[in-house]
Amino acid sequence: MKIYEIKDTELLYWDDSYAKEFEATILAVTDKGIVLDKTLFYPFGGGQVSDSGYIIPKINQNVKIKVSTVENEDGKIIHFIKKNDLQKLKPGEKILGKINWERRYEIMKGHTSQHILSATILEKTGTKTLKAILDESEVSIYLNEKITVEDLPIKDFVVLIGIISASL
Repeated sequence: MKIYEIKDTELLYWDDSYAKEFEATILAVTDKGIVLDKTLFYPFGGGQVSDSGYIIPKINQNVKIKVSTVENEDGKIIHFIKKNDLQKLKPGEKILGKINWERRYEIMKGHTSQHILSATILEKTGTKTLKAILDESEVSIYLNEKITVEDLPIKDFVVLIGIISASL
């Protein structure tokens, strides 16, 4: 079966971004990883790293298979798994998926902080965010023009930090 013949993965994270685990069925095993009928794993995209975590086959819950990264390929979410672990999984098999919650939550906080910071910079200076790159430990914002301390005074950053802290 070709990946384009598989139905799109249902994206559970849109319904509950605070969920930590889910049950799903394996639709396909590819040379890169597996495609599930539904997932909580958020894929890489838009400058944001993907979730990571584990897949546990329902048939053998002693097996814990690491999901290192996740990508969206035309609506099919590929959960990347080491090649030697792929042989342990079969299409039609039921699994339990567990995201790395600590990592997900740090990414969520960084994502929210980036939006608040970008909106404040835009409001105070008119400078737009071109792109943002974030992972669980760092957020980088690229602006369409340089700003200085005079453009956005320290007192504005102090207020901004209070807003971000209160929202997280």
